[in-house]
Amino acid sequence: MSEGTVGRLYFGRDDAVTGMGLRVSQSRDFQLLDLLIEACQRLLRQSSRLPLPGGAHEQVSGEVSAILSNTAATREHLFAGADGIDAFGHVVQAAQYLNELAERLVKAGLGQRDGGMVRALIASSRQLQDEIGGGYTQS
Repeated sequence: MSEGTVGRLYFGRDDAVTGMGLRVSQSRDFQLLDLLIEACQRLLRQSSRLPLPGGAHEQVSGEVSAILSNTAATREHLFAGADGIDAFGHVVQAAQYLNELAERLVKAGLGQRDGGMVRALIASSRQLQDEIGGGYTQS
C-alpha cells in the first residue's frame, strides 16, 4: 500500500483488525447487509420448521431466498469496491418487502394458520427498521 492508502479487511459483523497504529473496522453498510442476511437465514430456518398450508411455504421460502441471494450479491459487490451501492436503501426496501409479504399472507387467510410465520416476518421487518432508524420509508 502506498502512503495514505488505507486497506479494508472485513471478517464479520463486529470484527476489526488493528496493527501498526491502523484500525480497520467494518463499515455501517456491511453491518446493515449482514443484519439482513442474518434475518433472512433466520426466517428460512423458521419457515422450514413451520407447517404452512398450500403453496405458502414455497412462496415464503422463495421470496426470502431471493432477498438473501440479492443481499449476498450486493454485499459481494460492496466488498469488491463497486461504486453506487446503496446498502441503506437496500435494507429499507427489504424491510418493507418482508412486511408486505406478511400482509399478503394475512390477506390470503393464513395469519391464524401459519405457525407464527407472519409474526416472524413482521418482527424481522421491525428489527431492520429499528436498526436503520425507525420509521424511514422509501417510495
